[in-house]
Amino acid sequence: MPQLLSSDSPSNSDKPWIYLQIGLLLLPLSPFLGGLGVVIATVWTWKQRFKSIVCSRLNQGFALFLGLLVLSASTALDPESAFLGLFNFWPFIFIFAAASLLLGTPDRLRRMSWILAIASAPVALIGIGQMFSGWTGPIDLGMVVNWPLESEGTPTGRMASVFDYANVLANYSAIVFLLVLGLWIETFRALRGLTLAQKEMRYARGIRWRWRFLNGLLVSHAIAIVLTSSRNAWGVTVLGCLVYGLYLGLRPLVLGITAYGGVVLGASFAPPPLQSWFQAIVPDNLWMRLSDRLYPDRPDALLRVTQWEFAGNLTLERPWTGWGLRSFTALYEAQKELWLGHPHSLALMMTAETGIPATLLLFGLAGWIMFRGVRLLARWHSLSVPAEAGEEGLEISTPPPSDRLIFLSYLVAFGAMALFHLVDVTLFDSRINLLGWLLLAAIWSVVREGERNFK
Repeated sequence: MPQLLSSDSPSNSDKPWIYLQIGLLLLPLSPFLGGLGVVIATVWTWKQRFKSIVCSRLNQGFALFLGLLVLSASTALDPESAFLGLFNFWPFIFIFAAASLLLGTPDRLRRMSWILAIASAPVALIGIGQMFSGWTGPIDLGMVVNWPLESEGTPTGRMASVFDYANVLANYSAIVFLLVLGLWIETFRALRGLTLAQKEMRYARGIRWRWRFLNGLLVSHAIAIVLTSSRNAWGVTVLGCLVYGLYLGLRPLVLGITAYGGVVLGASFAPPPLQSWFQAIVPDNLWMRLSDRLYPDRPDALLRVTQWEFAGNLTLERPWTGWGLRSFTALYEAQKELWLGHPHSLALMMTAETGIPATLLLFGLAGWIMFRGVRLLARWHSLSVPAEAGEEGLEISTPPPSDRLIFLSYLVAFGAMALFHLVDVTLFDSRINLLGWLLLAAIWSVVREGERNFK
């Protein structure tokens, strides 16, 4: 597990990285304290690396996106509310620009994964206590800690832990689960690679303890994902596991997961009599939740298809600048007489509220980073890094496979988050929003450094 501070006095260039780590460790339980650490790291990095940040073409692209948001807010139905909505974007873009300079190596990505894993343990524990031991709140210490922690979850019967709603926990747990799975695979490989002599050494015990911790954490987050009853989280987690399976060449596992996934989908959507056959081997709560039969009496305005259609119509009416950030709720309530925070699709929310150009720019920039990341992963064996100096000078070596695995875990985690937001919106929770931008910054930082080191 990572050490936040070494025994040596850190240099000024290392201090932002230390503050970022401390912030991430505190973030899940206290967005205020965690955010404070991240903000200190961000401001410090901007002061140190201002020229590098503003000269980056990618950062200039995000600056253009912010400019389009300002234009949209200026022409919005409610400009004051729209300008307030900018706070869901501009601070995180500033953080992205700084974090992409603080990360940059698989070692730092690995350390960040461990910190996120450790920080997530109490979140999973509190959620399990909420559902099985009757733990209730609210726990309110002002800005420092504020957990609703309603009995039996929010909504009732769905785990929410320290978050306001089950879907937010679902998104968080899915991301952490996929990052932790990367650490688990790396640790398992390290255990298998130990010789008989090494197994008796002290550091081997540390590897075993890490593996046990990761086992418990994976099980805890799997329980959380199931008990949030989030179809999105179920789907992206399974897809993420399939990616790992394909990467590791575990064809029987991939085929097994795919086959069972087909059975579950058959139980939910297949025509009779096939559906009844599949339902006999699939838990009722699973197929009923997927097919939306668990809540059959919901009003039409609560259906996502209705929300998506409404957001699409808003986009068609004002395709260039949209209606302004935070406008969907008021417009939807005026027509449907139902308060709804978002249309359960980030893409449709953005086109309706900020216009098509701003949405395409944001998704294009993120997609370009992901494309470059996948391309780097495919060309990983062509990378070269300095090794230890030999008699004839500095030798060159290929990065170890474990580094490639860690980088893959970030691609999988961000991909899962992106897919989740196609049919939901959880970025209004600052922890989820920040986590998404940090994942993207981590990918971009390794891409930028890695592409300089092709053989």
